[in-house]
Amino acid sequence: MEALSTKAKIKNWLIILSAIPVFLIILVLLQLAFGAILALVTNHELLDIAALDRDYPMTWQLSEVTSQVLAVLAVVFIYWVKIYKNPFNTIGFQQTAATGKELLQGFLTGIFLIGIIFLALLYTNQIEVTGIQFSRQFFFFHILLYLLVGVNEELLFRGYLLGTTMKLANKYVVLCIFALLFSFVHFSTNDFSLFPITNIFLAGIILGQYYIHTKRLWYSISLHFTWNFFQGPVFGSNVSGNNNLQSIIQQNPIGKEWITGGSFGFEGSAIMTGLLILLIIYFEFYLRKNNKNVGQ
Repeated sequence: MEALSTKAKIKNWLIILSAIPVFLIILVLLQLAFGAILALVTNHELLDIAALDRDYPMTWQLSEVTSQVLAVLAVVFIYWVKIYKNPFNTIGFQQTAATGKELLQGFLTGIFLIGIIFLALLYTNQIEVTGIQFSRQFFFFHILLYLLVGVNEELLFRGYLLGTTMKLANKYVVLCIFALLFSFVHFSTNDFSLFPITNIFLAGIILGQYYIHTKRLWYSISLHFTWNFFQGPVFGSNVSGNNNLQSIIQQNPIGKEWITGGSFGFEGSAIMTGLLILLIIYFEFYLRKNNKNVGQ
């Protein structure tokens, strides 16, 4: 296949990135629609988001993330399927002999990361456990919520953005570009500090590593889900600065913020930084060594 000219590459970049405002427009329209429907059903004032979030937090959160998933699917259909003429499953949902292994690897990586940091903080008295409770309703709600979050963000950042731009530039360059974008979209102004933004960037790298080597999303979706679910609803940490409705373990950070992550959660801890760097190095060697086995 002939290499694309500079002009053709620029044109493709513009087409690819035009999906971002399209995604945002579709997302806003869907959230307005869900908000209007929920307001009518519950006799709230039309689009009184604060009241809906306060009175029906589970329903509202699920409507938000469902809107995101539908908006991403719309973008994938428009751009990946219609404009670029690719079958939908080639964005990262190919079924291979390695599918189960990649799902398990992502699951175990997430448990390892979050479990190690929880135990390290607990046994060095950086956090204190204040209670334990279990609610079946909240447990299954959070499973569904974070599964949708994982599918949504991985389909957009790794599947669509990486999947299209890897053909136009060095795969490690675009991996870093979209890991940085992934980092910035997880922050408000108050959250902007060194360790949280570094760790979300590194998380974007490790979530994208499997994809640039295999073109499959199974590992990253599994890791993303496990990372969020065990960090928040299980071990009681905030997730990217967001509070959980309920967690099995209730705990408070009592040590230094740069160690515990403070109000941002475990993702803001310097311990997480070290673990992510080690895992990135390990998986890069692992994926290169097992190139044939992972489908490159």
